[in-house]
Amino acid sequence: MGEHFYLVVGQTAVVSAEQVTITLKAITEDSRCPTNVQCIHAGWVTVEVSVQKDGESSGDFELTLGAALESQSPEASFEGLVIRLLEVNPYPQDPGAIEQGDYVVRLVGE
Repeated sequence: MGEHFYLVVGQTAVVSAEQVTITLKAITEDSRCPTNVQCIHAGWVTVEVSVQKDGESSGDFELTLGAALESQSPEASFEGLVIRLLEVNPYPQDPGAIEQGDYVVRLVGE
C-alpha cells in the first residue's frame, strides 16, 4: 500500500493485503502532444484497468492524466482503496505511433 508499481498491458499487480489486484487492460487514448511538435493543447492519456478482489471482478476503471473534462480523473476508488495513475511512458514523439505493448504505466494504490 502506498508504493508505486509499474504495469505493461496485460500485466497484473496485487496492491493490498486484502488481495486486490489491478490489471492494465489497455491504453484507450493517447492524445498527448508529441515532444517535438508545437500543439494548441497538451492532450491527455487514458488507461483502462480491471480490479478484482479475492478473484472476483469488481469492474473496470478509466484513469486519465491531463484530463480535459471533469468526468475524467487520474484516480478511482474501490472499497477504500484509491488507485492513482502517476505516469505513462513512453511520451509520444513525431513521427511514430506507440504500440500497446510498448507502454509502461506507473500507478499507486493507497
